[in-house]
Amino acid sequence: MPRGPQKTKSKLRVHIDPVSGDVKVTGRPDWTTNAKRIKVNQRSSQGDVEDRRHMVHWSQSIRKNAERVFSAINQAYGSDAKKLYEVLVEPLQSRNLKRIPKNSKDVMLYIAKYLNSAPVNLVAGRADTNKAIEIVRKNLDLFATYLRESHTDSDTDPASTTNHQRMQACRAKARELLPVGDKSSDIKAQVSKIHKQLIAHIDGIESPAELWSLLFDLRYSVTFDISPMAQRQATEKMLSWERMMLSSTYMPAKDQLERLVSLADA
Repeated sequence: MPRGPQKTKSKLRVHIDPVSGDVKVTGRPDWTTNAKRIKVNQRSSQGDVEDRRHMVHWSQSIRKNAERVFSAINQAYGSDAKKLYEVLVEPLQSRNLKRIPKNSKDVMLYIAKYLNSAPVNLVAGRADTNKAIEIVRKNLDLFATYLRESHTDSDTDPASTTNHQRMQACRAKARELLPVGDKSSDIKAQVSKIHKQLIAHIDGIESPAELWSLLFDLRYSVTFDISPMAQRQATEKMLSWERMMLSSTYMPAKDQLERLVSLADA
């Protein structure tokens, strides 16, 4: 099997808006030593070529949650540089982490790298499957966009008389956005295989209300269920962390930060 496609990484940076106090994180962290302890095979002569894969993804969850929490911390404490730094390093010091930077912006970068490379959130998997999962997640996002933009009031009613007609349209759109049959490369064959499984799930749904619930589960299944290397305990922890972050939006900034950093707790 050929080596999987290589990603081009831009340098990891933190940008702080001087007016709003909002924080943006751009680029992608390199793997730290902790992540590199998860061995992957990069030689096709020795079997399937592998990559390290997040269960909770960097771009779709970790980075977005980090930006939200960093913004909340900066807006709450940014007027006092010393206090801002103290608040940012508190959850790191309580975990006895070493080599913590000496300024707040670099601490944010440190936290981003730390979370990105958390071993509990990483599994080794076939490179072609890993790339296929990224493609499928994007296609599921397109399908979710279609559902949002085409929704009607009756979509929330599982017993609506218009459900049959509406689901016919949804199933047709799913086949358009989740195509099957292309086996022209290892990656495309994996995409087609996963799409076929997803279409089968969607075909079994009778109402848009049920479809929304299924879509949430499917979006996670293309991350967790594909890899036999994902241990059940770690999977449950990552799903719990994701739900915990969703429920933390209106908490005090310090509490949000503690929850954010807990992703890497073994």
